[in-house]
Amino acid sequence: TVLRDGRVVGTENVKDIDIPKLIVMMVGEDVEEYSRESTCTDEVVFVLENLARRGYYEDINLEVKKGEVVGLTGLQGCGSEQLGKGLFGLEYRGVGEVKIHGEEFTAKQPIDSFNQGLAYLPQDRYRYGLVGVRPVKENVTYPILDRLIRLINLVDRQEEKKIVDEYIEGLEIVTPHQDQPVRLLSGGNQQKVVFAKLATTRPTLLILHEPTQGVDVRAKMDIFRIIDEMAAQGVAIIIISSEIRELIGICDRILVMNNGRITEEFKKGAKDTTPENILEAIEGGNNQYV
Repeated sequence: TVLRDGRVVGTENVKDIDIPKLIVMMVGEDVEEYSRESTCTDEVVFVLENLARRGYYEDINLEVKKGEVVGLTGLQGCGSEQLGKGLFGLEYRGVGEVKIHGEEFTAKQPIDSFNQGLAYLPQDRYRYGLVGVRPVKENVTYPILDRLIRLINLVDRQEEKKIVDEYIEGLEIVTPHQDQPVRLLSGGNQQKVVFAKLATTRPTLLILHEPTQGVDVRAKMDIFRIIDEMAAQGVAIIIISSEIRELIGICDRILVMNNGRITEEFKKGAKDTTPENILEAIEGGNNQYV
């Protein structure tokens, strides 16, 4: 029995089904497509060299260019989640070289990552991305409060309001006012608030972990547009996701992780960049149990 988007889409006897048919059932044909034009330049802005963390990932080598969107996918436990958290400073990163704009990336905690040009949108936005009881404006600006402090250590409320208004309008965040507690917004609008917060830090690299999880179709389209616009502004983006069709539509390249290693690469527009081929790569090629 296969479930997709919370609903049963079909039940088959094992003897009557093969991997391609199962993949079609899992992926589905009714998902609204999104396709973006590449904004990738030739300038490499983020580099990983021989990054390793015992038990999670090893031999990670990766370059991301200015304006490029790179997808990272694999089975749960493949190491992609720990890689994202490790780079941002939520977990131990391991050993190996990390560079942004050719300079060594030394951050070991989130505030240092922000300051060195790396921002991260977590899968669990409630735990890591938002302070639900606080208003929208505070959630948007708390990473940049030091820029808003004026004389006698007070926040410039006029400048704060101006910044928040720009992001509410630009990202089309639906909220009655800036002082609305963010927990009262819809899931899609909460996610947009997290995007706004990260955008205020003006990152060189933005890591997004399951950015469309728990939002409706309209909100997904808005999130794709935001990703597109940020890439067009020169932000390098890594999307860690299990949504294969979404990655195909939004990414310049898709990397598959298997058992802690990057095992395959699929490029935008290539004939072999199909959901079936990517899922087969995720599964490691041939399934010995079928």
